[in-house]
Amino acid sequence: MPFKKRYESVIYNGLAVALKKDIESYLLLNTYTRPFSDIYRIKLLFLDKSEMVVYFKIYHEKNNSVFGSIEIENEYATTLYWYEFFKKSSKFGVIKPLYVEPEKRIIVTEESLGINLGQYIFRKARFFPSDIVSRQMLSMVKTAGEWLSLFQSVHVKTQQTSITLEYLLDYINLRLNRIVDNPEITFTEYDQNLIISYIKRLWGDVTEKDKRISYVHADFSLSNILVQNEKVIVLDFNKMEAGSIFQDSSRFYHQLTLLKNKPIYQGGIIDRLTESFLTGYGNSTIWENPLFKIYLMRHRINHLGKTARYWEHGFVENIYNRRVVRNTLKEIKELVTKE
Repeated sequence: MPFKKRYESVIYNGLAVALKKDIESYLLLNTYTRPFSDIYRIKLLFLDKSEMVVYFKIYHEKNNSVFGSIEIENEYATTLYWYEFFKKSSKFGVIKPLYVEPEKRIIVTEESLGINLGQYIFRKARFFPSDIVSRQMLSMVKTAGEWLSLFQSVHVKTQQTSITLEYLLDYINLRLNRIVDNPEITFTEYDQNLIISYIKRLWGDVTEKDKRISYVHADFSLSNILVQNEKVIVLDFNKMEAGSIFQDSSRFYHQLTLLKNKPIYQGGIIDRLTESFLTGYGNSTIWENPLFKIYLMRHRINHLGKTARYWEHGFVENIYNRRVVRNTLKEIKELVTKE
């Protein structure tokens, strides 16, 4: 959609004041549409002849109760906090926030140069990557694991002290109910009960230490990470919350393992990537942890529910989606019956 004239005042007034520079003009470079927002990539041209590329994130006004002015202001403050926390590091970083106008539903961030980790792996990990490319990918995901470990080391300020079984079951049951109601796949209440029993069995082995709360990015994914030389820069803090130490690590792990559903990716290189990520995170055998297994199941259920909404996707995309659904259902049923 076009960059509306009413946003120009944000550029020439609010953003210029925040940057302490006079803006002569701007150039719209790219536009990206997302479910809750539109992203505009804009080049700013200053009177002193210098330039800067920024991103305007403008949250949709209609049908969007998720991101109101308070949530947008919190997102900006949260991003700024983590930018300052990582600012002096040569190895880890966070996207730099520049300006916010909550009433207009706008957040402006500086462009970070670098390779999108998701795009790089999706493209370079195909078939049989060279040794050089493999080492690069392994180094990238290892550094991502190190970033997450440092992020979680910060003391979280919250009244909640630990994860509870009730919280996990409420979340999972809500999503399982939707899957049971989906006529496109065969998934019954019996299957749902098997999963709940599986989770309860695992919970019996969860230690008090593993129930502790940490900061959770909540969207720690391949597509939200840039790699510039050997530095990892993390984006999008709009979902950050307090939660389980296993939520982000299992999400990233799960996203990597999903690549095995595509024949163009070899299982061996995906296994090496997950191992490198967990090594960087500092726990190479975390996949054996019962609470990690619970969160991994949670991610599988989330992905299954979204992927099986075939009516929201095109014919070609659904060829892959149906393969993912079959594999995920098989994997889930094998896990819950043998554990």
